[in-house]
Amino acid sequence: MTLNLNSDFILIETEEQFKEIILLLGTERKALDVETYVLFKYKHLGLYNALSHPVSRISLLTIKSEKVKPAIVFDLLKLENHKEIADLLIKSEYLIAHNAKFEWQQIYYNFGIKLENLHCTLQLAKLHANATGSKFARLRELSLKALLRDFYDVRMTGKGKEQISDWYPRPDTNSPNYQEQLAYWNEKVKYAAYDVVYLFQLHDDLEKVLTDPIKYSSFQPNGATKKPYGLGQKYVVEQSYYMIAVIGEMELNGFPGSSILKQITDNIYLEEGNSGYLMEIASKICIQLKLETVPTLWEEYPIPTSESIKALNNPQKLCRLIAENTGLPLDTAQTQTLQRIVALLEQLTSSSDIEWADEEENAKYAELEQLESSTAIKYCELAKLIIEYKKLFKLWGMSLERHIHTVTGCIHSSYQENGAATGRTSSNAPNGQNISGRTKVKVVRPLDNLFS
Repeated sequence: MTLNLNSDFILIETEEQFKEIILLLGTERKALDVETYVLFKYKHLGLYNALSHPVSRISLLTIKSEKVKPAIVFDLLKLENHKEIADLLIKSEYLIAHNAKFEWQQIYYNFGIKLENLHCTLQLAKLHANATGSKFARLRELSLKALLRDFYDVRMTGKGKEQISDWYPRPDTNSPNYQEQLAYWNEKVKYAAYDVVYLFQLHDDLEKVLTDPIKYSSFQPNGATKKPYGLGQKYVVEQSYYMIAVIGEMELNGFPGSSILKQITDNIYLEEGNSGYLMEIASKICIQLKLETVPTLWEEYPIPTSESIKALNNPQKLCRLIAENTGLPLDTAQTQTLQRIVALLEQLTSSSDIEWADEEENAKYAELEQLESSTAIKYCELAKLIIEYKKLFKLWGMSLERHIHTVTGCIHSSYQENGAATGRTSSNAPNGQNISGRTKVKVVRPLDNLFS
């Protein structure tokens, strides 16, 4: 045995070291972390850091087994045993990571495998914060550094700076500064190894609180004396783990490229001719609200005048028109609900930040969803039209083209499972919640490229 198994971590750089350590790592659960670098062919772009999955790859892969004391750091730039490492990951009972979605994506890019045995401490922390209504949890953040500080009084140094750094450079033996480079490299490797040390404890503590039965649950074992009361969310936790691979793959696939986006935008509203689905919906609203429209030779429906469009985009005037033309008193539940919908949509549409839905904006989306499904509005055609118009108007103004990835030609929105304050999935860059699921757009794709 040439490796020191009493040390805190071991850096595996040679085939001999690899063969020795791989025999000690079985199928038991493991903690996992990766450090990445930007591929050389994309460095000249200067647009993306090492955390951008389409252009980055794994430099160091760290595994911590409960059976072996040190954290094992594999240098993938020096090792060729990638198949054996992939087999080790697949055959493990499960793997624990913080923000496991990132590990899922990088392992897919590097090894070509889609892991289905990942557990995520970040998702557990989000579920814990949502279930307990803890605003403090979000104020102090849910990063691994913050969780270890608050739960175990462990202070991680270097976190943040090293996390986004490029992990490609290695010490150059021919450099006059080799000793300084080596000392810096050893500190970086120590940081990488330290990332997995507390993942077992954090995972087990959070998962127990979430999955243990609630106090009066029928799932409590008969004669239980220790009273392991929890939040009773066993199946929620299981589904959260399942969604790691789903969301990871959604982000990798992304939305289609610029030609498709242009078709979508033109179908929503084409300024040349004032046509598109947005104008069709606006026309229907104007007819119901008795606003002026003009007939055209190129569309089946009349086009609203500029003054009518101004009225639709003025929340005070729109609310007054609703009250005047629905035939309902201002104090009826239906009119009040419709007015509230208009106010919410106006606030969301005029929001200056359209990429990221913060806690306040997510609360507005949650209220909007409840109002849309309320009995007072369910059978009101005007309400449905106004909701669709406002969502289309915001989608049209989102300028999705600026989010197209230079390398892939797609839009890779970032999805945050349990990211909203209400426990729903949120997204950013761009915020997918701004895209209406009922938007009807016609997209033409070449038959020879139909499924690409």
